[in-house]
Amino acid sequence: MSRERDELLMRLYDGELADEEAAELQASLGPEDEGVLGGLDQLGDLVRALGERGDGAADGVADAVMARIDSGEASPLGEPKPSRWTLPAVAATLAAAAALAVWMSREPPPAEPVAQPLRTAPAVVAQKPGPEPISQPEEETLPAVMIEAVDFGSHNGAIFMVSVGDEATTPVVWLTDDAGESGDRKQPL
Repeated sequence: MSRERDELLMRLYDGELADEEAAELQASLGPEDEGVLGGLDQLGDLVRALGERGDGAADGVADAVMARIDSGEASPLGEPKPSRWTLPAVAATLAAAAALAVWMSREPPPAEPVAQPLRTAPAVVAQKPGPEPISQPEEETLPAVMIEAVDFGSHNGAIFMVSVGDEATTPVVWLTDDAGESGDRKQPL
């Protein structure tokens, strides 16, 4: 049964429908609709019987509740009792907070050194301005030294390419001695 149909049946029972609308609805009543109207009759009888009872059982209930609230009396159930788990829960919380405080106050482990990237500056040669020489086709030359990878271990370091003579270069590897008193001074390998 739909909500709209139930509302129409309640309005019919309460006499709120116009005469022609009530006659049309009564003509279309089925057995389920008759059951709903019978239930409304029973509900109405029950409410009327409770109202006519007159024993005064419900009289003054609201006044008694308000008076008790104003007096500040405790509830009939008494004060709430703490659970048997309250003390262990508080102790576990305090222990966890203490462990967290100790863990947070310790010094962080030393950071692992990271190798610095190779940085070389291009050589700058000062020349006097003059007529440009005729350039000869240059042959493709490979560098004398090729370094593919360097593992500095637990030290910081750098690699420099140092010119030796006009065309030759040699690599120089410098490591930082972290354990010494020299600070950040670099020493040749």
